[in-house]
Order: sequence, then structure tokens, then C-alpha cells
Amino acid sequence: MNIANLKKIIVTFTLVILFGALTTGYVLAEPTTGTLPHKTDFLTFPACKTKGCGTTWYAAKATAAERTTYRSDIIRRNYTHAYLSVTSSTAGHLYYPSQDPNGPAKFKALLQELANDGIKPVVWLTSDSGTWRNQSIDIIKNDLSNFIPVIDSLVNSYVVGLEADEYWTLDKTNQIGAHLDSLTSKPLADHQLPGKWDYCTGWCDYMILQYGFGKTADGIKTMTGNAINSLSPKPVVAGEYNTDENNEALSITLGNAALTRCAAGFGNGATPGNVIWPSCSGTNTPTPTLIVTPTPTVTINQPPVAHNVTVTTSLNTPIYIQLTFDDPDGPGPYTYSITQQPTNGNLTGSDNDRTYMPNSGFTGTDTFKWKVRDGLADSNVATVTINVTASKPGDANGDGKVNIADYAIWLTNYNKNLSGPTFGDFNSNGKIDGIDFIIWLKNYTG
Repeated sequence: MNIANLKKIIVTFTLVILFGALTTGYVLAEPTTGTLPHKTDFLTFPACKTKGCGTTWYAAKATAAERTTYRSDIIRRNYTHAYLSVTSSTAGHLYYPSQDPNGPAKFKALLQELANDGIKPVVWLTSDSGTWRNQSIDIIKNDLSNFIPVIDSLVNSYVVGLEADEYWTLDKTNQIGAHLDSLTSKPLADHQLPGKWDYCTGWCDYMILQYGFGKTADGIKTMTGNAINSLSPKPVVAGEYNTDENNEALSITLGNAALTRCAAGFGNGATPGNVIWPSCSGTNTPTPTLIVTPTPTVTINQPPVAHNVTVTTSLNTPIYIQLTFDDPDGPGPYTYSITQQPTNGNLTGSDNDRTYMPNSGFTGTDTFKWKVRDGLADSNVATVTINVTASKPGDANGDGKVNIADYAIWLTNYNKNLSGPTFGDFNSNGKIDGIDFIIWLKNYTG
């Protein structure tokens, strides 16, 4: 080797070391150009309504003809992306080579269909179902090492987890993300619920936010702003906010609300032309425009109006509660205060996302009070009333028995995102799945 080439190698090696030192806290950060903004709807899209939308639909449930219709509808709506997961125990598809030696090739064929029509595939490496939920980190890494190289050329970006902060520890998520980052140069996203923002501080290039369901447009705006302010400068995609497959219009309304707060696109429906990211410079409001008028108008801020809420849960069962309010004139950011704690249970959570856990053995009515401030004025004090029933685990209709009638309720709502035992969600995690069936089965009395 001559001296000139040796010098080039030394300089290159030095630059790599310096770059790594300058980017401490970010693992091989990839630019999101060509990936963001997201524009799609993976939950209420009409093309898959008869089989239930989701990341599993294109990958497992759809026929070839249905997939063709789906791609045509994406293009007609000026959407640009499609979401699909690699594995799901409920949908019954497992594409990792450890489960199906031909799995990577089958999955690659699905990606090729999307790519042929100019649609960008976003691949979800899900944590809440399939073979990965309780697997060791070594098995997960091995699956990725044997899977990613086969499909990577057709992938637009990857999503680690499905509510990763709910199913995996921070350490496990970081290990998976860092290993994935070593296998691909494509951007990586974290999918999570509001709150644990440290899940997206290292390997993660952007985040897809799961808002929960039953939100108002104002609530969506607030949650988007909170996420963007907490994660800046990393972009936030508005991920999930509506599962009503018969109300695509609601998805578009809520998605548009998120876009006004500079979401980096949408995954659950919106108007493509309403995307303003990144012109809003990574903040939760669009770049302001100076308007000079001869006679300035002074606007008096109206305080927010907090809503009273009543919810029901069963004995020893936690329940998620969203604190909602109206505030047409802002300005935000919004801060929430619990002015009176419940007396027969405990509250956890932050901002307008709270979870109430009744004291062990308590049944009856409990309350707590709260208010919100829009940056200028406090709202009224609102009351949340929680009715704690004596229902047994698995008792959906509240008749004190766990029998076939409760199974029928669970079956009717299976695979839906609904919260509470009355829907068959016996562990109150907001999803009706096989775990709820196991709870019903263990408590079945005939």
C-alpha cells in the first residue's frame, strides 16, 4: 500500500471517529428525506373495512384482488405510504425465517407490489403480538439479521414496536433499535403511546404517535404539540386516532387537526394538501406570517372549558381516562392540574392521559377534579366520576356470571380498540384480543 492511500484511510477513519463523537446520543441517524411526510390511512380505509384494517391487513388478510383495490385507492387519494407488519399471532402471519424459511421471500413479494405502483412500504416490527412479544433479545436480533437484508432494498422505513413503550422495556427497545440500525441505512421510527419520550432519543429518527381513540380535534392538537415539543428536533407522525371503519371522515378531521400543529404527516387519514411540515421548522405551530394592518384588533383570550366525564370499570381493574376540553382560541401549550385526588384509588399518567386504579376490593363511586391552563388562563374545575362495579373478571354484561353471553360480547368486539370490560376488554388495555379470551376462560362458571 502506498503512502497516499494510507493517508486517505487514516483521514477517513479520523472523520468517522469525529462524526461519532459529535453525534453522541444518536445512533447512525438517517435523514428522513423521501420518507416523511407520511400520507396514508391504515385503520379506516374503505378498501379493507370488511376484514378490519391495520398493519396486518395487507400482509395477511387481503386477497390479491383486494390488495389491487387498496393500492388504487391510495393513489386516488394522493396518499403515498402503506403500513404492513411482519408478524401477528391474531392474523396468523409469521414471515421471519425462524418461523417460515420462505417467509422473507413471501414478504418481499408484497413489498414489490407496493413499489411497482410507486407506494412507499413502511414495515412494522411489532412488539404486541406474534412471536416477538416475550422473546429474548438474542432471538429478536437473530430474526432481524436474517430478515432485513432480504427485504431492505424495497423498504422505505421501519417502525420498531407497536406501542413499544407498553410491551418492551426501554433497554430492550434500545437494543433492538441499535441492532436494526446496524443492518439498514433506512430511517427508523418508534411507535408509542404518549409519555415515555426517552424511547425515541437514540436510534430513533422519527416517531409515530398512538393518540388513543375517542379524542377531540382539540385534544389531538394538544397531544401533537406535547410530543413535538418533547422530541424536537425529531419529527412526529400522527399515527392512530380513529378505528371506526365506517367513519373515514372522522379520521380526516382528526388527522387535519394534527397537521395544524406540524405533524410530519399522518397514518390514519387526513387531507394530503394540509401537510405543512417541515415549513413550520419543527415546532408545534406553523411558521408565523407577519400581517400589518392599519388598525390592530385586540382579542381577549377565552379560557378553556374542561369537560366532566363519567367512566365505569370493574373491581380491581384499571381504566384509561382522557381529560378533554374545548378551547377554540388557544394559544397553548396546555398544562393540566389535578386539583383533587381520588379517595378510593390512584391516578397515574401525565398531561391529559390518565389511568385510574381502584383500591383493592373497592366498589362504588370515586371522583377526582382537574383543570387545564392554555398558557394565559385557567379553565373551570371539572369532575371525573368513576363507577367501580363488582363484576367478576370476564363478566362483560355485569350480571355477576361469567358465561357464554360474555363470550358473545367478547367475540363481537374481537380485534377492536375499545376499552373496558363491558366491551370484552377484561384487562382494560384498550384492545380486545386473545388475552381477554383467556381471562374469560379462566373465570368461566357456565
